[in-house]
Amino acid sequence: METTKTENKSGVPETESERLLRKLSTFNELGKALTSSLNIDEILSVVVEKIHELLEPKNWSLLLVDADTGELTFRVVVGEGAEKILGTSLEAGEGIAGWVAQEQKPLLVPDVSKD
Repeated sequence: METTKTENKSGVPETESERLLRKLSTFNELGKALTSSLNIDEILSVVVEKIHELLEPKNWSLLLVDADTGELTFRVVVGEGAEKILGTSLEAGEGIAGWVAQEQKPLLVPDVSKD
């Protein structure tokens, strides 16, 4: 068992095992939320909370795909300029998110401002 301690976001020391357990617990809670409600707004609210807990991103967004048109709409936007982006749409293949949706492959972009 790992005994090296690091500080979590609250400044509380935790071992690697404790950190992993906390992250797995967050995934479990997210999974429960996704299967417990048919209300998209409730689900998105939990997703926002859990993404923040798990990854602590400064800026991020979540887009939903329209099954009929393939269009992607920004349903959650967190960070600088969020109010300008929320509710706007992209075509499949447009931008990074459009490419990911079209190709159905994950993509890691360290700095999206350079893409």
